[in-house]
Amino acid sequence: MDDVRVIQTGHVPTLKISDAATLEISADRAIVKVEVRVNIRDQKSALPRTTVVDNVRAVLDRITLLRSNGETLQQFMDYKDRQKTEWNLTFVAEPADDLAVQAELQDVISRLAGIEHCFVSGPIWKLSSQAQTRAEAQAQTLAVRNARHKAGIVAAELGYEVSGVAQVDIGCTTIAPERGFAATEFAAAPRKSRPPAPVLDVSTEPAMISVVEEVAVVFTLRPSS
Repeated sequence: MDDVRVIQTGHVPTLKISDAATLEISADRAIVKVEVRVNIRDQKSALPRTTVVDNVRAVLDRITLLRSNGETLQQFMDYKDRQKTEWNLTFVAEPADDLAVQAELQDVISRLAGIEHCFVSGPIWKLSSQAQTRAEAQAQTLAVRNARHKAGIVAAELGYEVSGVAQVDIGCTTIAPERGFAATEFAAAPRKSRPPAPVLDVSTEPAMISVVEEVAVVFTLRPSS
């Protein structure tokens, strides 16, 4: 971004510089979504939903380092007028850079993915609110520093030097990838055709998150000495 304007304000010349900075930071939170899907019409040949949910809960009851959120249950008709029911739950791994947390996360995902009718999506990598606040502040500071450097160059070309900061406007904040990153879905094959279960290789190493901050800074100028 490059927006350079010299503005005369009374007898004090000012220079407005727009700039941006990107900070790469490791995600400290992993979110995993668990879903149990059962077609009511096919229940005679499938595990009952309550049995599947009980199997999922048995896995989740063993977790010690992860945090599970509330459960939801939905029943609806699909486009073929078949009644379906879905049970959903999410759990959070935090701090995601802790090796013990990563190990438990990988173990839980592997166990859940081996349960028939259970679908696991994740991990979805995010920043906690505290980490995001710190990252935004650091990126804003870096953006202002970049703008100050650019202002010094432009001011020198005009025969001025930067004497101070008159105003700082914080622009847009972009967090990427914020959602859906590395959100692979895992599920067990139907029981009749299920081959021997392979070892599920799920990466639990935190992804890098890009925090982009935009600023517009008005600098005051004075003639070069």
